[in-house]
Amino acid sequence: MNKIKNFIKKADLVTFALIALLGVSTVFAWTQLTRTGSGSIDPDIPAVGAEEELQPVFNPIDDTPVVAVQETFIVPIDTTHFNITTTFFDETSEDATALASSIFFFELGGGKYSHPSQGVSFTCEVDEVVGVIAPLSGTVSAIVDDDAVRGTMITIDHEEGLQTILTGVYDVAVSVGSTVNQGDTLGVTGLSRLEPDAGNVVHLEVMQSGEFINPEQVIGRTVNDL
Repeated sequence: MNKIKNFIKKADLVTFALIALLGVSTVFAWTQLTRTGSGSIDPDIPAVGAEEELQPVFNPIDDTPVVAVQETFIVPIDTTHFNITTTFFDETSEDATALASSIFFFELGGGKYSHPSQGVSFTCEVDEVVGVIAPLSGTVSAIVDDDAVRGTMITIDHEEGLQTILTGVYDVAVSVGSTVNQGDTLGVTGLSRLEPDAGNVVHLEVMQSGEFINPEQVIGRTVNDL
């Protein structure tokens, strides 16, 4: 009987020692955890290991170059059904018919005059009044109001030293300094003093670096192609 009592006493002592050791271990682990700061004090938030903290953050950057879309020079009237009434005067041409169609013959103050065309004139096939539109995006740099011979002229500055001059525009819808997008309405076609038999017409001139170039060689091309 005494042996059993002694065994129970020894067992209680061992149990007490194990519980005490477990408590010390728990305190030690908690101290290390809070001292290093590598864990979380919130049991619902998972701890982050040192290796995970040192991992670099990858922020992908889209470095794909942005390519601007080049506009293609368009006819300056708002219709796909048009005629060309006057062409660009090319003094090197040996085609008599082409030369004849590139000269203006007009009357002014009782006198008769002729003048070589520095551009191309467009009119609607059915001779209707149609919108005059910007052939390219740009900035309106000048408006000459109702010139005695040429009527109202609008000059637009474009990229790469390119300019367009639209002659004989009626009901002008822009002003000097206006930024226009390709296809924006500038006004409408109307009767021309330079070519009174053409009907409702507008004359387009194109200049590059101060020199007149044939608009027919520009239409359908981009500025970079000129």
